[in-house]
Amino acid sequence: MYNRAANVYRKVYADSAPPARVLDELLGALLDDFRGAAACIAAGDFAGKGRHVSRALAILGELDAALDRRAAPELTRNLSALYDFTRDRVVKANLKMDAAPLGEAERVIAPLRDAFQQAARR
Repeated sequence: MYNRAANVYRKVYADSAPPARVLDELLGALLDDFRGAAACIAAGDFAGKGRHVSRALAILGELDAALDRRAAPELTRNLSALYDFTRDRVVKANLKMDAAPLGEAERVIAPLRDAFQQAARR
């Protein structure tokens, strides 16, 4: 019963959230997954790394899929290229058990999150 209630709560929370908050939470979770995957790589935790990498790739896929390419073609093209670059870094880190590409991904996504946060405050 508790799981059902928790799932209903999460659905209501997500469905009623303003888009800016959803985007901020996704980008925050993405950054957390980069850091988590890097920590798991350092610890030799393959399963943990796999969970963080899988979630990061899923978030990047959702962010890219949510772009409205008709509304702002140039902006969405640039964001899509950024997500592709980031996805490539995550995959490289995963395959090589190397945290350095995750740092590169974080250096791309962190300023993007900051910019969206500033825009949302206006």
